[in-house]
Amino acid sequence: MFPVDHPDRVEESSKERRNADLDAELDKDAPNDCSVTSDREAAGRPAARARARARLDGAHERIPASARARDVSHTYPSRKHSLSYLATALTEMIVERAGDRPLHAVTHSMGGVVVRHLHDPRLHWQRIVMLAPPNQGSQIAAGLATNPVFRWFYGPAGAELADASRWPAPPAPFAVIAGTRDRASRT
Repeated sequence: MFPVDHPDRVEESSKERRNADLDAELDKDAPNDCSVTSDREAAGRPAARARARARLDGAHERIPASARARDVSHTYPSRKHSLSYLATALTEMIVERAGDRPLHAVTHSMGGVVVRHLHDPRLHWQRIVMLAPPNQGSQIAAGLATNPVFRWFYGPAGAELADASRWPAPPAPFAVIAGTRDRASRT
């Protein structure tokens, strides 16, 4: 995912081993599709991730092996790199894990923006579901993009959320599930 001498490499390697162990266990009877899920929000909460994985494992056992998709959850250092770097690193991980399998993605927030940048021909996208993506950019990021504290905390990708005009369309048929500010302000 990252060059060997990259500073994030050491931090990511133990996460990658844990993910690989989980994936190997789930992959025993894996069919020919692969589902890619961004779990950035649960990355810092191992107990939450373990509970979510346990729920998935229970559901996984009730589905016949021939009908199961392989689920791949992956975190990424969204506060340290640009969207294009994140997309390139994620593409390489998906190609390595999924090979030629058809892909389906469920993303949340910035994960929806990152998946829009995954137009590599080695990825065989079927469907994408985006949960609350900032597909029109972020007004907050636009207002704070030049603020040094914002740039330090959210990094290059956070600053890129300010302007969605150069983002590509998603690489496959997609659905967006999102609320509106108008409804949220009335409750």
